[in-house]
Amino acid sequence: MTKKMNPLIIKSQKWLVDALLSLMKQKAFSQITIREIAEKAELDRRTFYRHFSSKEDILNHYIDNLYKEYLSNLSKEPELTIYSISKIYFEFWENHLDFLLIIIQNHLQSFLLSKYNEYLPQIYNALESGIPLSTNSIYFQYALAFKSGGFWNILFEWAKNGAMQKPHEMANIVFKLVGNNLMESAD
Repeated sequence: MTKKMNPLIIKSQKWLVDALLSLMKQKAFSQITIREIAEKAELDRRTFYRHFSSKEDILNHYIDNLYKEYLSNLSKEPELTIYSISKIYFEFWENHLDFLLIIIQNHLQSFLLSKYNEYLPQIYNALESGIPLSTNSIYFQYALAFKSGGFWNILFEWAKNGAMQKPHEMANIVFKLVGNNLMESAD
């Protein structure tokens, strides 16, 4: 049974997220205060602290929602290949390019990378037809780190270069770089 969230809570959280992202366009993340976020959201600080304990919590909340959206996008694809996964990946980030650029502008790539690495084993296992791989396997850990690092770096290179290539063009580039099997064993 899924617990339904109070619509007012959802709205307040959205306003706080929007306020933080808006402020991050104007000034450095490290210089933004809780008071500024609450004022920008037209809420008081007590409301802020009812939902979040820090501005990092707001980013975590936003990224958690992005993860759910990305996983939903992947689950709609009938045949997951390296090409289709890459295309969905770049379509997703094309839709969230403003956020990606705010992360770059605020030098928060390591914050996003930390969340990215947290979700990757879950995403990979979700893609493997419900047959979870042991994430304790040394091969799995290194293969995922190696290949996800490539996705990560190509994403930021693409964003820094103005996201000029379309998602299908980026999918072709990734396909040419890694072939069709994302976790193919070398043994």
